[in-house]
Amino acid sequence: MRLSGLLFCLLAVIISLPLIQGIFPYISSKPLAGAVNTAEAPEFSFKSWVSRDFQRQAEPFLQQATGFYPDLVRLNNQLDYSIFNRVHAKDVIIGKDHYLYEQNYIADYTGRNFIGDTAAEARLSALKFIQDSLSEHGTGLLILFLPGKASFYPEYIPDELLKEKTGISNYKYLSEGCKRHGINYIDFNRYFLAMKDTASWPLYPRYGIHWSIYGMGICTDSLFRYISHNLGIRMHDFGWDGLDITADLRDTDYDVGEGLNLIWKMKNTPGAYPRFYHRQVENAVKPDVLVIADSFFWMIYGNGLTTPMFGKHDFWYYFEQSIAANRPLSSYTDQELKTETESYDLIILMSTEANLYKFPFGFSDRLRPCYP
Repeated sequence: MRLSGLLFCLLAVIISLPLIQGIFPYISSKPLAGAVNTAEAPEFSFKSWVSRDFQRQAEPFLQQATGFYPDLVRLNNQLDYSIFNRVHAKDVIIGKDHYLYEQNYIADYTGRNFIGDTAAEARLSALKFIQDSLSEHGTGLLILFLPGKASFYPEYIPDELLKEKTGISNYKYLSEGCKRHGINYIDFNRYFLAMKDTASWPLYPRYGIHWSIYGMGICTDSLFRYISHNLGIRMHDFGWDGLDITADLRDTDYDVGEGLNLIWKMKNTPGAYPRFYHRQVENAVKPDVLVIADSFFWMIYGNGLTTPMFGKHDFWYYFEQSIAANRPLSSYTDQELKTETESYDLIILMSTEANLYKFPFGFSDRLRPCYP
């Protein structure tokens, strides 16, 4: 009887802990990673109560207000992942050997989201027209096809998703189309595949959706060399003088894994992290460069790799926001947009395979009417 009473008291304490924590938060919980929608407390009214809107709106708020809510979410996610091989992260797919993908990468690789020949040709024609128009004003245009995880690791994609493969993808059509139309481009996706079996360290992390920091460093070095050669200038030196090898993955090398919000970090192979340097070169030129890109460029821009190499430069994120000016692109008039783009020596449009269905993010459509 005494033991049962003790167990009952222990159970009562355990059940009461979230309530006590919710009222008197005495222990700090690590916040959940990724995009988390914070529920707001609903306003009470008799009408909302009768219609039950208040109850529906209050439920998510009360859930998040529960003590230890982030820890309970991680516990639930860990059990689902470990026992049922299921994740609670938007658009994330578990591949073979627990490689993690996002749906859009597989959708492009299999051709499921191919925009079609007509739309693809229209975009290529517009890019060629913009390239020629900008060239007349002394501004170059360069397209970068960035590595994609589905293209790099097709062997780990679930078999049922590979059944949908059509043989044509936005990446394949647009990259081949650039060559056909005479559009300047670099295919880093193909470059990664060529290095896949010989690279010393992972170019693409198992639990990340972006290229690894190591792979990004290789491509950034190649990009700077291309710009220097293409513009016929000598830029400052860029490189690295060693690698930090660690199993404690940094930056975006564990970004999808982090977004799963599990209790335990998944086992991974060590990553390599270059110790980057910039060396001043006498009479070097710092070209003015504008980059219009998806999140892959954040890794270059955010790590400060462009500032020592470029003069005036900006990052137009998805052609929606000027990061340097902190200004939405929708606020630019057509004339302002034309004047701004022509003020650069080079404009770089870059995208990974997952975003090619919307590439070049409306840039050509917006700029083309600016030229007769």
